[in-house]
Amino acid sequence: MQWQFIQHAAKSYTLKLLLRDIRLKKKEAYHASLLRNILGFDAELKIDFVDGIPISSSGKRRLVICEYQHI
Repeated sequence: MQWQFIQHAAKSYTLKLLLRDIRLKKKEAYHASLLRNILGFDAELKIDFVDGIPISSSGKRRLVICEYQHI
């Protein structure tokens, strides 16, 4: 399993998951519930099942990306 967590705005997030076991995709609501317990129940959460997580120029995968810029 690989994952990447992205924060787009104050309460907007995406979790990208690469799962080897197709049965885990059926637990999307479970994953969302766990994250909402941490992020808050008003969080906008999108879960994407992907075929791969891109590698950065340094050769590593960025697990957490923050695109949110509080002004």
